Amino acid sequence: MTTRKNKVKEVSYKERQVAHLCGCHAFNHVLQEQKLVWIPNQPLLVISSAGKPVNDGASAKDPDVKINAWAFCKEQGLAHLRAQKMEYLELDAARILRNLAEEPKLNSAYYKNPAYTADFDRDLKFWKANMTKFGGKTKAEIIAILDKEMGNDETLEQLEEGGIGCTMSGPSRGDIPYAWFRRMFEMLGYDYLETDDLTWKKDFRTAIKDKTYLGMVINQGKWHYVSSPKYVVGGDCPSSKFVLADSLDKQVFECYGKRGLYKATDSLPLTRAFFLFARDAGAYESVAVKRMRKKLGRKKYTRRM
Repeated sequence: MTTRKNKVKEVSYKERQVAHLCGCHAFNHVLQEQKLVWIPNQPLLVISSAGKPVNDGASAKDPDVKINAWAFCKEQGLAHLRAQKMEYLELDAARILRNLAEEPKLNSAYYKNPAYTADFDRDLKFWKANMTKFGGKTKAEIIAILDKEMGNDETLEQLEEGGIGCTMSGPSRGDIPYAWFRRMFEMLGYDYLETDDLTWKKDFRTAIKDKTYLGMVINQGKWHYVSSPKYVVGGDCPSSKFVLADSLDKQVFECYGKRGLYKATDSLPLTRAFFLFARDAGAYESVAVKRMRKKLGRKKYTRRM
């Protein structure tokens, strides 16, 4: 029996930035534990305590097993990057064209809102820079410019350890390909909703009402990942607050109300995100899932499945 005297104090899990592993940090913050690791020259699944290969038949859902991002990037990262590169360029070009469609005006309804008035100078400066660089160009021409700036396959092949974002050296931009996240969620039995800069606010309003919602993993453009974990300990952020976790930030966690989180996330800016859910009773029982089930009550949670 656990007494008040010997009860272990629960704390939030935080990771500070290591190399270019922001994607790993972001996901681990949502799970509130270190499930993703980086161990060179080891396979995809490793034993937690030793970082050594697991036995045949081991599952990523085993609490003693960790997922080694290095192995995925070594084997598949570069191929995924080439496939994702055009997707990223298409999205970025479409975003630029939307931005150029209308010059920001201080007297517009948007900037009359006190919450956004202070953003006007920044937004106008950004618009003018884009107009100088991309004004009058077609989407294809914009993509060609962005492609040249990003670099070609010769640059990508200089990554010594595989795919972009998981490398510990070379010109990595800090990204884990979206396909890797999709596969990882499936390995762990989590449901997810993929969203973008046009739909995330509406999707978020829906997601937070789902009792099995764990948080979101956010790609903020230029390949950096942050996250918004739901199940951090109340001492870090009151239960009425939302959290934005950035491994590059000295404190890692920033606390917001709902409106504040919208604004902070929008200003990143968000380009792609995954809302994560533990709807399946067989989903990996991470620390976050344990906290969720404790809040819901295990019997009630099981009946929902």
